[in-house]
Parts: sequence; structure tokens; C-alpha cells
Amino acid sequence: MPSPRYPLECVVQVHDGKVEKAKRDVAAAVGARRAADGARITAEERRDRHEALVGRVRVAELDALARGELRAGDLQRARQWALGVAAESARLRAEAERAQGEALRAGAVEERARAHLTARKVDAEATARNRARWQHARRAKVEAREEEASLEAWRPKK
Repeated sequence: MPSPRYPLECVVQVHDGKVEKAKRDVAAAVGARRAADGARITAEERRDRHEALVGRVRVAELDALARGELRAGDLQRARQWALGVAAESARLRAEAERAQGEALRAGAVEERARAHLTARKVDAEATARNRARWQHARRAKVEAREEEASLEAWRPKK
């Protein structure tokens, strides 16, 4: 006689499927967060390199001005260069801030995905414990029936 199936087996399968989907979601969120962190680091490095270069050029310009090596035309070009550099610096700062925001959002998405996975695992574990209790009770009934049958077989006939 085949053993009866756990009556909530479809619930177990649904919960296991939800756990697997949540695992895939966490993996995707981790990948997205890593990519966002990489973009943030790249943007910050670009901004920092630009600022360091601008600083070196400004120091060299100020040194040349102090030595009297610059003329009026040089100062006009330096002013125009400073306007271009200011625009580029603002663009790079904005890009770094945007990348920082995206990294924070990706981190929050990853956190929510991990929390969702934890909740799905709790659900799956609860159904697994219920199934284990059901199987234990089923085995206990079978053993009790077998023991009763065994006692009946050895009971003296009247």
C-alpha cells in the first residue's frame, strides 16, 4: 500500500519556488549594487583626478604670474580656461553625486531583497516543520497499528 502524500505538498512546492525566486532576486540585486558601486568609484576617481590636475595647473599659473612670466593675453586665456574647468568640475561632481545616489538606491534594493528572501525562507521552514510533524505522526500511527497487529497475532485464542 503506497504511503499517503502530505496533504499540503503543493504549499511546500509554492514556498520552495518563492525561496528560489527570492534567491535569484537577491543575486540580481547584489550584481546591480556592485555595478552601481563600481560606477560610483569610477566617477569619484574621475572627479578627484580632475580636481588634482586643475590644482596643479592653477599652482603653476600662480607661480608663473608671481615670476612675471604671464601677459595680459595669457591672463585672458587663463580666465576662459577657468570657466571651462569650472563647468567640467561641476559636471564631474554632479556625475559623482548621481552615482552615489544610484549606489545607495541599489543598496536599499539589495537590503529589501535580502529581507524578502529571509521572509520566504521562514515560510518554507514553517511548512517543512509542519510536514515533518505530519510525517512523524503518520509513522507513529503506522507503528501503533503494526504493534497492535503484532499483539493480536500473539494473543492467545479463546
